[in-house]
Amino acid sequence: MRYAVFGVVVLLFIPMAMVALPLKTPEQYVSAAKQGKPFSAHKWEDGKTYPIAQDFADMLSWKELAHKVDSIYQKQNSTNIFIFCDNYGQAGSINYYTKISGLRANSFNADYINWVDLSKPITTMMSIKDKGEDLDDEHALFEQVTIVGEITNPYAREKGTTIVLLTQPKADVNMFIKKEIENRK
Repeated sequence: MRYAVFGVVVLLFIPMAMVALPLKTPEQYVSAAKQGKPFSAHKWEDGKTYPIAQDFADMLSWKELAHKVDSIYQKQNSTNIFIFCDNYGQAGSINYYTKISGLRANSFNADYINWVDLSKPITTMMSIKDKGEDLDDEHALFEQVTIVGEITNPYAREKGTTIVLLTQPKADVNMFIKKEIENRK
C-alpha cells in the first residue's frame, strides 16, 4: 500500500510541476501559447496576457545584464564606477551574477536605498535605465552621457533596458544622491 500511495503522489506531481515550474525553454512556452495549449497563457501585473510567466520573464535578463555590466566595467580606466539601477531586480541581478570582485550595484528601490555607498567621490557612473526612461537627470549631472548596452533577450520582461555610461560630472553627484535619498526616505 505504501508504494501505491508513493506512486500516486509522484504521478500527480509530474503534471503539476510541468504547469507550475519553468521547466521548458522560453521558445517552448511561446510555441505552446501559439498552439493554444492549456495553461499556456499567463496574466502579468499589467493585466495583459503573455506566453511566459512574469516571474520567469523577469529572470531571463539577469545574467545578460550582469555580463554586460561586467564587460563595460572592465573596459573603463577607472575601478571607481558607481552603478545605479532603476529597480532592485536589476541591482540584485548584477550583485548576484557579477564575476568582478567588489562590484556593487545600487538603487533607491526597496531596502537598497539604505545600502548606497557614497564613501568615494563619483566621477564615473553606470546607470541601468528601464525601457523608455528619459535621461534628463543624467544630462543635468554629467557632460558625457552614452548608451553603451541594452538587454536584447526577446523573451525577457526587461528587454530594452539600457546601460548608460556617465562621465565628466557637472556637479557634486554624491551630494545630489544624498539629497535624493533623504527625500525618498
